[in-house]
Amino acid sequence: MKEESIDASDDRFCARSIVTRFRTRSFVRRSRPRISDVPFGSLPENCIACILSFTSPRDTCRLATLSSRFRSAAESDQVWTKFLSSDYQDVLSRIDASDPVHLSSKREIFFGLNDHILIDGGKKSIAMDKTTGKICLMISTKELEFSQLSRDENPCWDYHTLAESRFTNVAIHKICRDMSWYLYAELKTNQLSDNTTYIVYLVYKLKVHDELDMLDEPVVGDAMMTDISLGDDDDNDDTVSESWSSLYSKEALDQTCKHLSEEAIQTSYYFPNVREDRRWMEVVLGEFDNNNDDGNEKVFVRCCWFHCVKLDFVIEGIEFRPKIL
Repeated sequence: MKEESIDASDDRFCARSIVTRFRTRSFVRRSRPRISDVPFGSLPENCIACILSFTSPRDTCRLATLSSRFRSAAESDQVWTKFLSSDYQDVLSRIDASDPVHLSSKREIFFGLNDHILIDGGKKSIAMDKTTGKICLMISTKELEFSQLSRDENPCWDYHTLAESRFTNVAIHKICRDMSWYLYAELKTNQLSDNTTYIVYLVYKLKVHDELDMLDEPVVGDAMMTDISLGDDDDNDDTVSESWSSLYSKEALDQTCKHLSEEAIQTSYYFPNVREDRRWMEVVLGEFDNNNDDGNEKVFVRCCWFHCVKLDFVIEGIEFRPKIL
């Protein structure tokens, strides 16, 4: 039976057809799809590229295994321009001179930005999610504001270089007594992807003081209270998220301060996890929807942590990461 012809000029029809066929269970079940399964093998390469641009980076890489024609189309700038953030050129212009990136094709730019790259003089790092192409951004401690909640307490944040950090400096707070502190950050939301839900993370690690053995008090800390708001400035913003976050895992609370663990677990909504690099911990501070229509909106993050004793609190930064559904 003669195969029905397809109008190659109808790009959207072609895109929907091939994406639907590719994502059906019968098609993706095989480890390596066959070109005979797809009725588009005779299409011109530029038409295939147009079709691929309506899929996703992951699907494009998988479809590239169909044939040499698909592979060539999957490497074209026409495809990867659609996957890149609309402001990727601005991102490239902000790359720190100490962290140069030499990329020629749009595909190389996309995958080159999958890993965090320093921007804005090394004060921020940015990456693009390899599945969605959405922006992930981290603010270093040089862009954060720290203060003590009591006027009687002298600020004791020091900045040091750590080999495991992408930034030149991280903030280290040496705490040997009951102390409370405040952290503040702000960011223009036009630096993030539009129409995207973002989760805000604190990236950190805790180090127990050497003098701990000489003290009888346990290493404890109440949960961190976080407020996330959106607005034009700090005096005119609306709270979109209020939450409690513990810097200690449930297991650590059970082991080090059993008399506080039940209360902390009940009041803490978020508990930390080890990051993929296994060098840092991260804990969710909250989330917000970035629907920045006018480009002037800011997101404000305010954290308070009370009653800290006997540990070094090391902060790498605050990360804004797209929520993957």
